[in-house]
Amino acid sequence: MIIKLLGYDCMDGIRLECITNCVLTNLGVTATLEKVPKRRALKQYAIAAAPGLIINEDLVCAGRTPNVAEVTAWIVRALAREQPLQKAA
Repeated sequence: MIIKLLGYDCMDGIRLECITNCVLTNLGVTATLEKVPKRRALKQYAIAAAPGLIINEDLVCAGRTPNVAEVTAWIVRALAREQPLQKAA
């Protein structure tokens, strides 16, 4: 799983990083975290405001800091999508 934290260099981005790490730890999930600076995130991903969260190239949130329950649901959904790929291999 690859998770991109967009705008990690602002206060809300730091909060999002903490929430994401907490959720990953609670679920026992290992993921690659990529931190994208705010300026690059706004240009590269065409989001109106930071922070943003991308899970496996799916933009799940932008312009606000999601809560723990939302991040948990998005990660669980991404894991469910990965399972068929892992079983087929």
